[in-house]
Amino acid sequence: ENNLRGTVPPFAGSTGSLQSLDLFGLEQVTGNFGRMLSTLPPLHLDFLNVGSSGLTGTIPTEIGEFDRLTQMYLHQTRLNGTMPSEIGQLTELVEQLSWRDCFISGSLPTEIGRLTALQTIFFHNNQMTGTIPTEIGNMTSLRTFEGRT
Repeated sequence: ENNLRGTVPPFAGSTGSLQSLDLFGLEQVTGNFGRMLSTLPPLHLDFLNVGSSGLTGTIPTEIGEFDRLTQMYLHQTRLNGTMPSEIGQLTELVEQLSWRDCFISGSLPTEIGRLTALQTIFFHNNQMTGTIPTEIGNMTSLRTFEGRT
C-alpha cells in the first residue's frame, strides 16, 4: 500500500503528453483541485481520477478544456461548490463521470445533456438541489444514472 503524502506538484513542466492522471486513494496527497488542473496540459489527457484523495476546492470552469477525457472520477473528495456548465464540453466522456460523496451543491447543469456517449453518472451523497434537467433525455448511451442520497 502506497503511503504518499504532500501537495500535488504542478504539472506545468509536462510536455503535454500526459494521458492519464490517477491519484486514487492517496488521501494524504492534498492541494487545490482547480490549481492542480490549471497546471495540467489538457491536450492529451483522457483519464482523470482523483477519487478518495485529499484534494479540496471547487471544480473550475476550465474543466471544459479537457475535452479528450473519456473517464473522470472526482468522488470521495472534499470538492465543493457547483458543477460548472462547462462539464457539457466533455463530449468524449464515454465510460464514467463520478462526483459522488463530495460536497457539490446547486443543480445539475442542463449542459450535461451534451454528454451523449456517456454510459454512467454517479453523483449521490452531495448537496444538490433543483430538478433533473430534461436534457438528460439526449444522453442516448446512458445506462446508469445514480443520484440518490
